[in-house]
Amino acid sequence: MEMEPDGAVPARPFEDMDVMDEETRRETQVAKGNKPLATKKTGAAALRVLSRCLLQVFVTKAEKSYMHPWHVRPQKSGKGSAFVIDAAKRRIITNAHVVEDATVAHVRRLGVPKRWPAKVLHLSRVCDLALLTVEEDAFWTGMEDVDLVETPHLQDQILVCGFPIGGDSLSITSGIVSRVTLCSYGTSTNKLLAIQIDAAINSGNSGGPVFLNLQERQVAGVAFLKHASSSADNIGYIIPKPVVDNFLQEIEVSGHVKHCCTASVGFLCQPMENPYLREKYKLSKEQSGCLVFRISPLSVCSQHLKIGDIILEIDGQPLADDGTITFRDDERLSYAHTIRMKMVGETLHLKVLREGSELNLSYPIATRDPLVPEFHNLDCVPTYFIIGGLVFVPVTIPFMHHALGSQWRRGAPIRILNAMMGSKCAEDEQIIILHQILVADINFGYKQGMIQLKDFNGTPIRNLQHLAYLVDTCEEEFMEFTLDFGFRIVFRTTCAREESQAILEQHAVPHDRSPNLQECAGQRPELATAVSVDP
Repeated sequence: MEMEPDGAVPARPFEDMDVMDEETRRETQVAKGNKPLATKKTGAAALRVLSRCLLQVFVTKAEKSYMHPWHVRPQKSGKGSAFVIDAAKRRIITNAHVVEDATVAHVRRLGVPKRWPAKVLHLSRVCDLALLTVEEDAFWTGMEDVDLVETPHLQDQILVCGFPIGGDSLSITSGIVSRVTLCSYGTSTNKLLAIQIDAAINSGNSGGPVFLNLQERQVAGVAFLKHASSSADNIGYIIPKPVVDNFLQEIEVSGHVKHCCTASVGFLCQPMENPYLREKYKLSKEQSGCLVFRISPLSVCSQHLKIGDIILEIDGQPLADDGTITFRDDERLSYAHTIRMKMVGETLHLKVLREGSELNLSYPIATRDPLVPEFHNLDCVPTYFIIGGLVFVPVTIPFMHHALGSQWRRGAPIRILNAMMGSKCAEDEQIIILHQILVADINFGYKQGMIQLKDFNGTPIRNLQHLAYLVDTCEEEFMEFTLDFGFRIVFRTTCAREESQAILEQHAVPHDRSPNLQECAGQRPELATAVSVDP
């Protein structure tokens, strides 16, 4: 899996640290009563350990298309790695991107030719983790789970085990922990804790274990990502224990995965490193914090915080002027880490500075509910509505990724990107765009595409269901679609309805709307109450 560079807050630079050599690190661990972390166990002994926990995953996928939402993408096969996380409960862990949209999944034990049918139990695209199981008793004979250990330290040695491209047999590569930071998981804008390593992580390694101590089956995390850039080498990422624990805890408590790592504070804040900014908002030399500049109008936070408040502490941890908190020892991370690791419903405690006075505030953490949905099958599915050859879709991150590629932020129209930065003013609000035009005589002369729809016959559009209802019940002579910049597209109502079916047949589109809109066709949508947003 590839990722683009991100602006995550780095750990303290290496020149500010005393980097231990391997012998000193090992002696320090023993002195603390811990077993040596980087013990290597090679040859037949290593294979015996791995044969009881490491698996190769084989999947066949049928992925839904957001680019052409009436189609399913061509079927494809893929491979990945996995390992046993709980042998007693028959649980196997891997990456979500390895098994998502899988129609068939199999796993194979190391050194055993047979492939066993596997079932996906739980999957979270947010933290890129999935739980599998194998129902046949014979598969579990001799299988043992691993011990997931706390986040390793810089320079700790690790072993990446899995089945990457380049062959079909086991691959073991060694490296060190280079950095502990936050990074984006896949296509999400939601940054979570990750461990950067310099060992190779390639296609097929995804979902495999990264061992801190192979002899004791101590695993530092789940391999999942590599940094693909012509200017960077040997940068891979693994999912650490805190993120895995958050995933497993929700399953244990609720029996499903829906809100894992989606906790949201409901506000955005900016650093306060500039002396004039600090002076303006009465921040003393002894104080540090970040300035709240946006509050989600639908969040619980809007009942407690005000724009212009300064966040001094989060859950008792002082917030630095650059937006970081202490992680451990001399390492710092963005305050977002504290938030993401909380379970939805937990209480957030803040100390804020408001007009020179300190206040203590508390409110329950809610799940993220962004204006632009981020995850397929979690907060969005492929959705469309067609009239007169005009294809309208809601803006989602999966759509942007399918339509413009992994670097979609660089190719998307600036007006669309600006709209995506907004906050919801109503629970059912969507950004609707004209995605493409299925060419026909009725739409001759109209060439707009990837542009936001503002209103229909003078009525502002709340969401795609709202648009479909207005079009279905239109009794006016003309249908007028007003787009961004004031562009107009006009059809005669009778002609649009008469010719739409022929256009669909010509372009092999089975229906004028997606199944989720077919279910509510003709029903007047009950629009949620909108709230005003401070400019």
